[in-house]
This record gives sequence, structure tokens and C-alpha cells, in this order.
Amino acid sequence: NETHMPGGKQNRYAVSGGITYTAKNLKINVSAQHFENNYIPERNAFYDTSSNAYFHRAGWQLPDTANGSLKANALGANITYKANRWWSHNLVVGWNDNLNGRESFVRTAPYVGRDSKEKGKFIRYHNAITFTPNPDIKATLLTGVEYSTNFSSVYSVNRTTSAYRITFDTLDIQKNTGVFAQLNPSYKNKIFLTLAGRYEFNGNFGSYFNPRIGVTTNFLIGKLILKPRIAWGRGITEVRWFYKNYPTVQGLSYAPTDNLKPQQQAGWDYGLEGY
Repeated sequence: NETHMPGGKQNRYAVSGGITYTAKNLKINVSAQHFENNYIPERNAFYDTSSNAYFHRAGWQLPDTANGSLKANALGANITYKANRWWSHNLVVGWNDNLNGRESFVRTAPYVGRDSKEKGKFIRYHNAITFTPNPDIKATLLTGVEYSTNFSSVYSVNRTTSAYRITFDTLDIQKNTGVFAQLNPSYKNKIFLTLAGRYEFNGNFGSYFNPRIGVTTNFLIGKLILKPRIAWGRGITEVRWFYKNYPTVQGLSYAPTDNLKPQQQAGWDYGLEGY
């Protein structure tokens, strides 16, 4: 579809599709998508009409030649196999490749062109085992492993006083392996417990273990069903590669921090539902 804006235009299209194969205990799904948007950015009213003399000056308005392009490609497969009534297997594989290309939107900006790319792939396997020792007690144990990689870079053409300078920089490299397990026992479909843990190994910051625990229940008061829940968990935010390894990115100097650790978060979640 094509969308027109004041001084700008969006020209977008997407193509997607999938194939599914189903047998007795096997299901395979493969899907893919391509998205593209070639656009002319709309004018920025602040820069074009600002009464501030600093901004309302030649060279700060949007140039007529400004344009950009967004492209995204993704491919994935999901395979599920049910070995028997209490044991199932799942394999997920994915790939993506994204591009954000743009020309400078301000006449006086040092960048003439600037393209950023990001691509990644991942594979995840997990299996689930269901236990039913008696009618009152049930439990599901999920275990698995996953591996993912991500690479992002930026390519730019800079304007100098006498020539143009082409720069290519790596922004991020992530290689991550995770091993996880989750146990969900229940009693008489009234009390549900979650015990989970994930061991993370990342090439940038080493290894961490993140646990999670939670409980929920339900009971009846008259005709009202109440479902209280409470959970606690811990997680991390990965460290970008260039913070630890790259002293210069796009002409700007950074001091590598070898001892930089990922950001950690821990917290509670609780609530009450009624219906």
C-alpha cells in the first residue's frame, strides 16, 4: 500500500506464506515473510516552521532528496513430534535479515548516507513430560536448550571538507546458549506451582543462572471464583559487544570496559483475578 503525508510518502508491501505437513504424531510448519518500505519522510514542522532563529535557518529543513528504505526477511520452521501420550518434542529454527537504509534528513548533517544491518539465527529444542501418579496430582516437566547468534553493523558515507569518507563498524555480536527446565505440579486442579531455572552462557559476559518460582490457586466464594497468584523471578539484559571491545564507532571514541557485567533484574509479580 502507498500512504501520502505532508511532504512525504510511504510505499510498503509485504509477502508472506507458509506450508504445514501433518502426520499421525508429527507436525511440520515452515513459514517465511518479506517486508519492504521505500519512503520519503514527511516534513518536520518543528524544523520547517520554528520561530526559534537557531532552528529556522537554511540547512536545517528537510532536504527534498531525503529518502529511506526498510527491508526485513524472516524464515522459520517449527517441528512437533508426540512420542506418546505423555512425552512430546519440539524443535524451532529461525533466521532473519533486516536493513535500514537512509539518506541524511538534514542538509547540514555530516552523514550523506547511513545503512544499518542486523541479522540473526537461532535453534531451540525442548521436550515436555507429563506425570499423573494419581487423579489428584499432576505435573509437567519441560526441559530444553537453545542457541542464538545476532550480528549488527552500520555502514556510513560521511561528508568532509574535501572528500567523502566511508566507514563500516560492527555494533553488536551476540552468541548465546541457554539451558532451561521448568516443573509445573498441581494438586486437585486447585493449587499450581511453578519451579523454573535457566542457565545462560554468553560470549560477551560469561554465564549466569536465573531462577523463577510461583504459585497460584483458585477457590469459590458464593458464586465468585477468585484466583490469587504470586511469583518471583530474576533475569538479565545482555551487554552489547562494542561496549566491551570497540574503542571507536563511527568516528567516536569509547573506552572498552572489560569488567562490564549484564544488567540484572529481580522482582515480584502478584495479583488477584475474580469472575
